[in-house]
Amino acid sequence: MITSDVCDTVRLSALEAGATDFLDKRAKGIELKVRVRNLVRLAKAVRHLDEQATTLAGEIEQATRRLREREAEIIVRLALAVEYRDNDTGDHTWRVARYSQLIAEAMGLTEDYFQRLYLAAPLHDVGKVAVPDGILLKKGRLDEAEFAVIRTHSIVGKRILGGSGSELICLAAEIAEAHHEKWDGSGYPHGLAGEAIPLSARIVAVADVFDALTSVRPYKAAMAVEEALRCIQADSGLHFDPACVEAFASAWDAVLAVRETAVGSRLEALARTTEPWARVPELRREVAESVR
Repeated sequence: MITSDVCDTVRLSALEAGATDFLDKRAKGIELKVRVRNLVRLAKAVRHLDEQATTLAGEIEQATRRLREREAEIIVRLALAVEYRDNDTGDHTWRVARYSQLIAEAMGLTEDYFQRLYLAAPLHDVGKVAVPDGILLKKGRLDEAEFAVIRTHSIVGKRILGGSGSELICLAAEIAEAHHEKWDGSGYPHGLAGEAIPLSARIVAVADVFDALTSVRPYKAAMAVEEALRCIQADSGLHFDPACVEAFASAWDAVLAVRETAVGSRLEALARTTEPWARVPELRREVAESVR
């Protein structure tokens, strides 16, 4: 501001209006030139710092995004490694992730939560790496001793994933440990009941059991989807959180779309960079061959 008024009131008003310096109207030309030049240099320096800050923020955002993508890829590859022991298509992993996401959406949970759930859910059975093939692939009913071994996979899963500094891995650990707990307290490994069971595990429990019922296993045939839904609903309030069952049923059309998606169509989804499965070339090749 160029002024000859030295009144504090005037100068305060100028400061509030955005003035950064004052020049006396009586200043000589050389003084005016030096002051203006210094202000211009200061303005350029401030703009340069702002540009550097913007560039740095963009680089940090890109680096963070790449880290999240790597984290997602590692999770998916680990989940597929577990599933390849008794299923070489990856379908179960993909469907449980999608069903869990649909349930969370229908329950009105935040987008950030159901996106993290989508990535964490596939690791629900990671503890099965410790289960012998003779039990995991047995054709027929398990005896009590064998079932006791199967039940250890939830604790093993927590041991594998627990204690991580990653929020996503911690969510996966929570799911791995508690997805076999039951709403009425009759589940395992800790006999938790009701809301004492983590919400993530309650959601994945519905998704996991539904897909297990409607999938072929070494020890059983697949159940029709409508019959499986009735089984899930019959266990509402017993095995499952009623709110999760209600949300699952309300998203039924989307559930069927996931279940009935053709392998060829899913290849397009796999190709999207936002889909973690896209970075598993062996899986994509196998799916492509099955289409032919």
